[in-house]
Amino acid sequence: MQTEFQDLINYRIQQANETIKEVEFQIENNFLVIAVNRIYYGMFYMLLALAL
Repeated sequence: MQTEFQDLINYRIQQANETIKEVEFQIENNFLVIAVNRIYYGMFYMLLALAL
């Protein structure tokens, strides 16, 4: 059971990190509206990991 929680936490952290990489690309290419949306999701994924 502990391993399942840790796997889920790691998955959410991985999602957050991937989203941050997307945001960096979007900001560099002036896709600011999309970047704001992805920033929100990056925070959401990390908060899910913290909640677990």
